[in-house]
Amino acid sequence: MQIQTVGILSPGDMGQAIAAVLNQNGLKTIAALDDRSERTRQLAAAANIQDVGSLTQLVIRHLRK
Repeated sequence: MQIQTVGILSPGDMGQAIAAVLNQNGLKTIAALDDRSERTRQLAAAANIQDVGSLTQLVIRHLRK
């Protein structure tokens, strides 16, 4: 099974930098942005991290793969 999507648990400064590198190398990144600050949401958007809402949804998406 090849990894295609990576869940970013902490999409702040470091997480968005890691996500940017992953995206540049062909992986999709997702994060649970419910209850996160506007700044974190902006960082995630800039790094092309897809918001899946809750941590529960992040896990569900992983299990569907």
